[in-house]
Amino acid sequence: MDLGEPLAVTAGERIPFRRDGSHRDPRSGSWAGMRSRRLPRDRVDVLLLAAIATAAVAVRAVPVLIGGGLLGRLGYDDGVYFAAASAFVHGVVPYRDFLLLHPPGIVLTLAPLAMIGTLTGDPSAFALARISIMLLGAVNAILIALVAGRYSRLGGLIAGALYAVWSTTAIVERSTDLHGPQGTLLLIGLLVMTHPGRFGPRRAAVIGVALGLATAVQLWQGVSVVVVLWWVIVRARGHGWGRLRPALAYVAGAGIAFGLVCLPFLVAAPEALIRYTLIDQLGRPDQGIDTIQRLRVLEGLQSVPILRHPVPDPLVLAAAAIGIALVIVTAWRCVWTRPWAILAIVQLAVVLSTPSFHDDYPSFVAPAALPAIGTGLAAVAWVLARRGLRPIMARVAVLALIMVLAAVSLAHREGSRLPLADLERDVSSARCVTADAPSLLVLTSAMQHNLDAGCPLVVDPSGVWYDTDRGRVSRRDAPGYQQAMVAWYTSGDVALFLSEAGDGLAPATEAAIQQRLPVERHLGNVTVRLAPPP
Repeated sequence: MDLGEPLAVTAGERIPFRRDGSHRDPRSGSWAGMRSRRLPRDRVDVLLLAAIATAAVAVRAVPVLIGGGLLGRLGYDDGVYFAAASAFVHGVVPYRDFLLLHPPGIVLTLAPLAMIGTLTGDPSAFALARISIMLLGAVNAILIALVAGRYSRLGGLIAGALYAVWSTTAIVERSTDLHGPQGTLLLIGLLVMTHPGRFGPRRAAVIGVALGLATAVQLWQGVSVVVVLWWVIVRARGHGWGRLRPALAYVAGAGIAFGLVCLPFLVAAPEALIRYTLIDQLGRPDQGIDTIQRLRVLEGLQSVPILRHPVPDPLVLAAAAIGIALVIVTAWRCVWTRPWAILAIVQLAVVLSTPSFHDDYPSFVAPAALPAIGTGLAAVAWVLARRGLRPIMARVAVLALIMVLAAVSLAHREGSRLPLADLERDVSSARCVTADAPSLLVLTSAMQHNLDAGCPLVVDPSGVWYDTDRGRVSRRDAPGYQQAMVAWYTSGDVALFLSEAGDGLAPATEAAIQQRLPVERHLGNVTVRLAPPP
């Protein structure tokens, strides 16, 4: 790995950049467009990229295999999205027929895998979907390397390796979450953006399509659409009004792509789609999670099992300050990183300011931040080498950082195993089955049975709270939610509970459920409530 050309220009000195992205060659003194040293350049690069992809798959798969397994409980949201896809391929339309709090992009993404479930059963299709997302994580790591590696070979390899092993990125690519697919689409747009030269309408339209599709998976990407529009205008080809043509093509591409995904569902249920995906999301209550805790999750320090005590707050803030400073300085020195840096800072502001917060939120920042960070670390390595540090030392330091992050990610056990055989026996004779975690319906094959029997359908019991009692902080004090949960859990012959304490059921709600389903069994970490035998 050659540290002599980390930034695609021969210099340890600062390169004077123009606003248009060109730079002056220190040797000739002439201005030229930025030169590309795209990965991969040779067989070694191909092998390194293969190693990054392998590490990404291992970091995502091993914690699952030693934890809950491919047929275990890995979270809550993954079951919501796969259950929604399973319902959709059975002809049940999101928004019109059931609540879904996100745009339909994730449903369409998982629909082909849910279709396989109609042939093989939902459990095996769900396991295949989880494997597919893990492989998608490896694809994202390669895309990160290619984006950052357009102008900095070493920077691209560092960025890709960091994405592969960082727990903040790995945690959302172990099952069917939103962040893996939307990250892929954003990275495709960034990869097209990094091609040298000015933007023409065709290239801008391709970028717009990629970001429009990403926004159809999660509306947060609308922030990315706005930031990238700024860069398209800055780098547009032509003069005067002609410079607006790429921007118009970009906006049209994003709008058409977003519309093609969302418009059919909007026509089917206009009021419900807007209410669920926009109004209910904006009306989420403030969870009171402070900036320090959000930074802990972002940095991955919360998941370090070897730390008996939390990392002191000053160290958390120092790590965040170093990361932000590295992004800003890199953007100042290396003009091609500026869209990544601005995008990462805006996305970070979104993550730190949202009223609600969950552990998957910080991964939203990674696709834009890591190319800038990788480029910055490559530049630091170059500066140290220029100041007398042997290149091998810089390589060892970067490799040590990557290995520490990998060890932290691999030491984590993801999810918990489920007594599926016992659960299937309990639900096999029921006409309708309900659950507080939709993954239980999927993994016991009760989802398909419910759909075939025409049972009531709630794929996101927790999310009902955001719609029925918008803005209320406590579910126990949310009358609409309590009423909806009584209706849901008493609509079947069997109810499965993974987290009774976390469901926020009021005593009156629990009493109504117990009256309808008085028989209680405990199977592992699942509580089963059944109707009395005839």
